[in-house]
Amino acid sequence: MIEPHVALFNAGAATLQVLIGLGLLFRPAVKLSLLVSFAWACGIWFAGEGLGMIFTGAASPLTGAPGAALIYLLAGLACWPAEGLVGKAGDDAAVRWCWSAVWLGAAVLWLLPANDGTAATHDAIASAPSGAGWLSGILTFVAHAAAGRGTAIAIALAAISGSIGLSLVYGWHTRFFLGLAIAVSAGYWIVGQGFGGVFTGQATDPGTGPVMILVAGVLLAQQHRRELSAREPFAARIPALTRRSRGYPVSGGSGEA
Repeated sequence: MIEPHVALFNAGAATLQVLIGLGLLFRPAVKLSLLVSFAWACGIWFAGEGLGMIFTGAASPLTGAPGAALIYLLAGLACWPAEGLVGKAGDDAAVRWCWSAVWLGAAVLWLLPANDGTAATHDAIASAPSGAGWLSGILTFVAHAAAGRGTAIAIALAAISGSIGLSLVYGWHTRFFLGLAIAVSAGYWIVGQGFGGVFTGQATDPGTGPVMILVAGVLLAQQHRRELSAREPFAARIPALTRRSRGYPVSGGSGEA
């Protein structure tokens, strides 16, 4: 259906994505823009990414599984406007559980036969898109270093992925593991995804790495707010909570307490 009208389809896709981006900058249109982005991401995940190849047995977190489009859904959920304290708390919990599921799923993918072979990591890195001489040099160096070590790398990254996934569930060293998630995602983006192939001139998205880093950054900010709230004396929060429950604006500062 698309092939005879590729130029028209590409123009429509680009226009839609620009409108989504602009809508996210205009507060009254944020929810509609996010809903449109959810529908668009689902379509791309199905038709463009083949559900992240998770049913092929060859999907690898290193090369972008479970797919960037699916993570855009998670990022959209993290950006959903708050509707009061209860609504925001529910949204935060949903994002944390989804984030945990992504990393626990990554741990499982690393243990698949296609990913834990001695040459699996080398082959994945060696076949990553490049398009730039300096990037090709990095990929060649890292692929050479990973040669024959695929099984050990897969086991180690499965353990790391599982730890990241469980850290939010149990509140165990959350800051550390979110920072680790950012570092691992950046590593995947560089050596496994070649920056999404943007230097080849054929990329349709920047890859999974940036959006994974974005979601981890949002969760870090949420964790920071929770820690600050937990350290704040409860007595100091009573006037603010009372004013908020009555619909009055809340102003910070010790004078209110």
